[in-house]
Amino acid sequence: MLTFLLFILGLALLLLGSSGVIKNALIISRLTKISPLVVGVTLVAIGTSLPEITVSFFGGLEKAPDLALGNIIGSNIANIGLIMGVSLLIKRVYIGTKKTQKNMLFALLVSLFLFITLLIDVLSVIHGIVFVILGFVFTAWIITQGEKDEIPEELSNKNMRHNPFIITGAFILSIASLVIGGKLLVDAGIAIANLLKIPEAIIGITALAIGTSLPELSVSVIGLTRGSSQHEEKLVVGNILGSNIFNILFGAGTLSLFGIKHFSSTISLYAFLIFTIILCLLIYFFKGKTIPRYFGFILLVIYILYLVLIFSRA
Repeated sequence: MLTFLLFILGLALLLLGSSGVIKNALIISRLTKISPLVVGVTLVAIGTSLPEITVSFFGGLEKAPDLALGNIIGSNIANIGLIMGVSLLIKRVYIGTKKTQKNMLFALLVSLFLFITLLIDVLSVIHGIVFVILGFVFTAWIITQGEKDEIPEELSNKNMRHNPFIITGAFILSIASLVIGGKLLVDAGIAIANLLKIPEAIIGITALAIGTSLPELSVSVIGLTRGSSQHEEKLVVGNILGSNIFNILFGAGTLSLFGIKHFSSTISLYAFLIFTIILCLLIYFFKGKTIPRYFGFILLVIYILYLVLIFSRA
């Protein structure tokens, strides 16, 4: 029972920490006169991937490849099947014609690369270095794009006054929460897998993946329910694509640096590719249009069937 409580506590600290890092970093950017527009766009893209990246780091330290890789693969699947599915049920989502298409193509390429390297077990430290470098290159590209776009109102409010010492302290506490939560989550995940005699990959793909995808779900739901413009709708797709890209580049890249290259769940690996292709096809065929809401139901059904298959083969 204590192990399950530690798992929940770790997840709560992880989500609380990632939320705090985003919020307080934005405030610090305003206090230091750094453009909140640029920082905001960057943090929206990276911030929701912080839980997966943190879990990857501790998964590498604890030599838990299936748990950590399962979290990355499972999170990317959940972002598409669960979060995109729920988003479409809430509202028809508009697909952009330029940046969204470029992000989609990049997401497809890095996903294919990860799929192939894991399938033939050739993921290495060199691949990890390439992934991480690409992550920083992609971040720089997002910053340049962010200078041309607007960010949501809740991320751009400059009228609030804050005590710099309190905000800095809150930022440090958020980082600590992220680190402690990630360590607890990985340790508890390994313990639960051993206790229930369930493969670590299953824990990573399901409970861990869904849990660390909650920031993406929050951003998507809040954006769709609060906003009524195409910007909020494109934010949903951009958030999912950006999160999936950073999960791969910084998450899998981090694991590669620890010498982890093997993933035991071939079914999930193929599901990861299939879900990615489905999302890319939707983005391509509905370019400049809105995706009908019934596709949300289809995505959720496919995702549930995938989970059933995973547990039936455990």
